[in-house]
Amino acid sequence: MSFLLDPPVLFASGLCLGRFVPEGSRRRRISLAVVGLFWGVSGLLYLDVLPWWDGSRLTRGSGWMLNSGLNTRLTRRAGHDVLAILLFAAYPLWMWFGMRLGRQSLSGRTDDTEIEGERPEPVEITT
Repeated sequence: MSFLLDPPVLFASGLCLGRFVPEGSRRRRISLAVVGLFWGVSGLLYLDVLPWWDGSRLTRGSGWMLNSGLNTRLTRRAGHDVLAILLFAAYPLWMWFGMRLGRQSLSGRTDDTEIEGERPEPVEITT
């Protein structure tokens, strides 16, 4: 889990939920659990409560969250903390975007209010 990898994984999770789980409280509970899991684990990594195993040794979780295994050498600072809060706040949006796209691809609709097979009545415009 990292700031680079979490958004695409949350989006893909939402896409699967939107496509395969029926609308209702079950979908809502699953999505809340997934976002909560990401918040919990990623938050503990960022706060350095959980270490990260990079294949050869344990490293700081915040290093993994910020660098995602890339050699960017970002470290945790006050400015990064503000950005981290904004990124964490966006986690539910990534899930929602995925669920919305999953619902649209399932129904073949582009708008939630449009019902397949129904066409709107033509409107006459008089001038």
